[in-house]
Amino acid sequence: MLPLTSIARFYSYFILGKRDKEFERLYIENKHVAPSKRQSDSMRTFFNHSLIPPEMRSDSYYKGPSDPNLGSEEVWNKIKDVCLDFRFSAFNNLPLNGLPHAYIITCGFDSIRDDGIFYGEALKAAGVEVEWKHYEESFHGIFWASPTFVFELGEQMRKEAMKYEKRKL
Repeated sequence: MLPLTSIARFYSYFILGKRDKEFERLYIENKHVAPSKRQSDSMRTFFNHSLIPPEMRSDSYYKGPSDPNLGSEEVWNKIKDVCLDFRFSAFNNLPLNGLPHAYIITCGFDSIRDDGIFYGEALKAAGVEVEWKHYEESFHGIFWASPTFVFELGEQMRKEAMKYEKRKL
């Protein structure tokens, strides 16, 4: 439901204000961030693929961590003001300590699954209470697919999220 090509297009519109196929290609190849940023402490700490449980690193699509020397300083200089804005990413709101508890859901078929894992680990490192639920058989968007499409797993996910919130209120 949310392929990487769509994410790249959304980011192109959001970051650049227009569709830029070259930027989308660089995003898909993970070459849109400058090596200087990739090698920063925050990137090495919070976007660390060792945080992904080994059983979730399928050889069919997981190629390991990105080369820290990949990327384009030129592209990064064009996009960094947007990408480093606190409204763009929760990671730009460091430190994360003092935030309320979090319930994080990830899906097995989701282009941004790893981002959820990374964010949960960053919150835990900051002392935030985190409950993480992973649904290997689900896909991005299943949680809100109803009422147009009703997926039993999506219904289950919503019910479990509501139980969590009721416990925390």
